[in-house]
Amino acid sequence: MHRKFSVSKFVKLRDLAKNTVGHTDEYLLIQLKSILVIYETIDKEISNIEFQIKSIMKEYHTNIPSIPGISIISAAQIVGEFGDFNKFSSASKLLAFAGLEPSTIQSGSMIQNGKMVKHGSPHLRYVLMNVAKTIIIHNPTFYEYYSKKHHKEGKKDRVALSHVVRKLLRIIYHLEIMDKKFDSKLLK
Repeated sequence: MHRKFSVSKFVKLRDLAKNTVGHTDEYLLIQLKSILVIYETIDKEISNIEFQIKSIMKEYHTNIPSIPGISIISAAQIVGEFGDFNKFSSASKLLAFAGLEPSTIQSGSMIQNGKMVKHGSPHLRYVLMNVAKTIIIHNPTFYEYYSKKHHKEGKKDRVALSHVVRKLLRIIYHLEIMDKKFDSKLLK
């Protein structure tokens, strides 16, 4: 058996480590304590804001949190970006508002769909893409759809997730317009 270190090299390395690892200075301890106080303050403020968001969302009637994988905070971000869903005449208009519809490339008689147009709120797209990651974990139908796009059709991960987001937005539109809770048995 071949060793990378001889016993003498190991002993020398151990002795060197005794004098270097764990070395402290008073200013480092003060700095660490100060950073921990700042962290605790920020953590408390985040908790307070999340509590306020949750209490506001109790007053606002939405069915988005009934979708497994969407937290009340994510639902608040989605509702905050879209506002009243009744102002959209169709799910396609909702997708266009979010900047998630494909661009159209025309040349002569050829019409082809291109990449996402990405107009609209980048924050909304960010939230929706992150929500899509948790939705495919919590719902087999969304996972199968993602898997179909990613593995079977060979689309890249982000492209497959954007397809999941588009499907999700159509479902959200239906839930909000029809005032229904999410039911995974009705998914196709």
